[in-house]
Amino acid sequence: MKRTPVPQWSQCEYTIRREARYWRPRFQRQLSVDDLMQEGWLIAHKVLRNYDPSRGAKIETYLTLSLRRHFARLVKRVLMRTLFYNEQQEQSVDNWLRVSRYDVNPTNALRARLIVAKLEMMSREDQALALHLLETNGCVKAVAKKNHWSLPFTRERVRALRAVLKEIA
Repeated sequence: MKRTPVPQWSQCEYTIRREARYWRPRFQRQLSVDDLMQEGWLIAHKVLRNYDPSRGAKIETYLTLSLRRHFARLVKRVLMRTLFYNEQQEQSVDNWLRVSRYDVNPTNALRARLIVAKLEMMSREDQALALHLLETNGCVKAVAKKNHWSLPFTRERVRALRAVLKEIA
């Protein structure tokens, strides 16, 4: 019976670097390639621990799928934080949590109210743009393609949306 070799860290480095470079533009300059590579190494640690070579998949394939799934979730988390978050809201959440004892999970309700309040204060076009950004994991090119806009025009709209969100906060 042929024994399959155990994967090594060196087999993961190229895949992690490739995926970090691929995903960096989607974070809209908020995370560097090094930050993403650090996240990738954490995921690689979990992948190597759970990898079973007898199932017939290469470690690179398994790691790539795990990294893409993790980075897609991370993009949504980072975009939500940049679009709908500031320090005053964090303080109000903390104060409200100290006072409230009735709701099972009061943080979710308050955050949802804050997000809805911000969205309601924006124009319908800005609301649609914010939702398109969330749906496409922050990919400006995908938003441009979906709306049939040029890439520079879409980038300008995203910058304007951020300015509007900062004014509201």
